[in-house]
Amino acid sequence: MLSKTTHKGIGYTLDSYTLMQSGRRSIGILKETLVIDRFYLQQTKERTGLDLIVFDQNFKLQASTLSPQQETQLQNTKPAARFSSIDLLDESYRMLTKPLTDEREQKIGYLAIIVSSTQTQAALFEILGLFILISLLLTVIVVFFTKFAAKTVLDPLHEMVDATQDISQGKWGETIEVPQMQEFKQLITSFNHMSTSLEKIRKERENAQAQLVQSSRMVSLGQLVAGIAHELNNPIGYTHSNITHLKGYVENLKSMIQTYRKFCKKLSQKESGELKNTEKELDVSYILKDIDQLIESSLDGTQRTKDIVTGLRNFSRVDEAEIKTVDLHEGLESTLKILSSEFKDKITLHKNFGKLEPLTCYPSQLNQVFMNLLTNAIHAIEQKGDIWITTLENQKNIEIQIRDNGKGIPKKDLNRIFDPFFTTKKVGQGTGLGLSISYGIIQKHGGKIEVQSTPEQGTTFTLTLPKAGISQ
Repeated sequence: MLSKTTHKGIGYTLDSYTLMQSGRRSIGILKETLVIDRFYLQQTKERTGLDLIVFDQNFKLQASTLSPQQETQLQNTKPAARFSSIDLLDESYRMLTKPLTDEREQKIGYLAIIVSSTQTQAALFEILGLFILISLLLTVIVVFFTKFAAKTVLDPLHEMVDATQDISQGKWGETIEVPQMQEFKQLITSFNHMSTSLEKIRKERENAQAQLVQSSRMVSLGQLVAGIAHELNNPIGYTHSNITHLKGYVENLKSMIQTYRKFCKKLSQKESGELKNTEKELDVSYILKDIDQLIESSLDGTQRTKDIVTGLRNFSRVDEAEIKTVDLHEGLESTLKILSSEFKDKITLHKNFGKLEPLTCYPSQLNQVFMNLLTNAIHAIEQKGDIWITTLENQKNIEIQIRDNGKGIPKKDLNRIFDPFFTTKKVGQGTGLGLSISYGIIQKHGGKIEVQSTPEQGTTFTLTLPKAGISQ
């Protein structure tokens, strides 16, 4: 079905839903979404050489592959002209428009294809037919893939899940029938061997933990966010720079107005009165007062955005997956910038940063530890509270202490908080992997992580890292 989304900038989407079943049980719904936005239209134009336009139900232009001048002229075109011939920049075009409908067959917009009158009508209809064919093929492929996956992939996985649950209850001898599919045959055979060979659990746990370090970092921020931060950096940078220049220009204009007011006194009473009336009608005094606040708030907004983008890039450190010598305070500050929206008016932050020497380490992994500990501290504070971050160093070690006055951890759980998949959070709010991964990262750096907690008073995590750093 076709539906219009309200998400900023995403435009229209083509959604396909397919019920997924395992045997007679429904196990979920597979959704395939095709976004019809400016990027998609541009890709289509590169393949076909045709310009495409998306209008809303009121024929207001939403996205197109036209030039800005053509878009401006198209906005001023009468609605009646949108269904036949149009003239853009002194060139004649033909437009074919197709309604976009939602699941109730209600029109929510229009997709238009325009071609130069010198091109043949046959090419126009061929492209439209191709677009419809692709949409139909996409739906058919999704349905076919879903049924295929449910039969050949999900059924063996479901049996594997059931067997895993039996093993967790102590039925270590449980095995699964080996399927014919070669890819699953090796997996199921290995699983059956694991159920009778408990000695392999330790090694598999270590391998899984190493994989979780990478996957959890990707979930926390990852390469996608680093790419977005890179794309945002340039436009935010020149916007901030332009506003700074604008501030200087406004100051020059204000000086000129002051000079003009001095000379205004030398004019005749009639001329002076007319100028004063004009100034009053334009509310120049208010504008001069308000424009400073507007510029300052704009500068503040762009600076905050720049800080957040810098924080995202520093935190993810996609280009620093290897060992680097860095300032740990930089990693803490980057993490705090990312979590700034979580603090709001709820939490008061206290930073007691001592002087630290640069540390040779895996920066992205330590940033992940900071993220996990600070996120846990935030979640531990249900209403209002405080978080203290203290850093110091001695002759051998660097210490980082993160303390909160939240709900604390029960004494019976303190010995288990670093176990994989153990969590005190409600179902759906935590995976129980954050502290386990953090423990492994600190050990990898030759350090240790300690915790002290009192219910209803708070929790303190202390990270101790050797100043010698990790070997390169």
